[in-house]
This record gives sequence, C-alpha cells and structure tokens, in this order.
Amino acid sequence: MDVLELYARVTREFERRDLESYLALMHPEVEFTTVAFGEERVFRGHDGVREWWEALSAKPGYDAYSSTATAIADDAIVIRARIRAPSQSGGYLDAAALWLLVARDGLVWRYGPVESEDAARAEYDGAD
Repeated sequence: MDVLELYARVTREFERRDLESYLALMHPEVEFTTVAFGEERVFRGHDGVREWWEALSAKPGYDAYSSTATAIADDAIVIRARIRAPSQSGGYLDAAALWLLVARDGLVWRYGPVESEDAARAEYDGAD
C-alpha cells in the first residue's frame, strides 16, 4: 500500500474510533510522538499506541481533523490538520498543526509533529 493510501486508512480508522483496525496499520516498532497532553510525549510499539489511544479517549473534547497530505518521499508525507481541544485556561484550542508520517513495510513507522514542511524533510532525511 502506498503512503497516501495508508494515511487515508489511518484517518478513517481514527475517525471511526476503531482501535484494533488503527493498530493493525501501525508497524510493530512504531514511534508515535504527540503533543496532545500539553507536552511532547513519545509512545513506542503497539502497547504505546494503545496507551496513547486510551489517554486520548479519557480527554473529552479532543479531536484532530486532517485536511491534506503531501508526499515528500515514496514513504513519507506531511499531514496538515487542525487540533481542537479544551484549553487549560478555560477556553477551547483550535490550532493548525503539521505531522510527519513515515511508513515502513506498508505501515506507520514514525509519526510526530513538525514545525514546517522543511522541518519534516530534514527530520525525514535523518530518520534512518
């Protein structure tokens, strides 16, 4: 499966809230980085993704809406999306976000936030 098709399937399973189907798209050695909990945190392997999913499920009001993905290599894309979540100050966060997704063996191998497409390219170049 190509990386854009993988992205479409990951998005669909996240939106359906189907954890088992979502996990099936994750490489056994996945490294999943998130800022969903107020600070950058890395989750590793299927157990880590499951822990992230459960923590996210316990956080009412959090969601991420992916709008587009741009291929930067045969196995990597930059995802443009919006994050919506309750703010600690009492309001509601609605912010643009970028993520780098790198595939290996047709599965998500690396996934994490990036500052820009240039930063994604630089991180991808160092991902081996």
